[in-house]
Amino acid sequence: MTITVMSMYPKGAEFNLEYYTKVHKPPIYEAMKPFGFSNPRIMVPKTEDNPYEIISMGDFPDWESFERYKAETPASYWEEWRGRAKNFTKIVPIQVVMETTH
Repeated sequence: MTITVMSMYPKGAEFNLEYYTKVHKPPIYEAMKPFGFSNPRIMVPKTEDNPYEIISMGDFPDWESFERYKAETPASYWEEWRGRAKNFTKIVPIQVVMETTH
């Protein structure tokens, strides 16, 4: 079954969407591709009552592919990822991993 990975950024702080979409996300998508990552999307709220600044998500073909991505991605990648985060927000995202059941 498909595994969807989501990063949900709650409202409440500045968020540089241009930096996030043009600088931060592209290398992440590239790092995930060898593990079958697909369908990346960034969603912004259309209503005022939405509790998130943005929700970013994408899919892995199965749990094993997602686990391989986490296990085989070098520590330097994660350090770089954390280093870029301060350039677009101070918000700590809520990370959610879901499986499509049907």
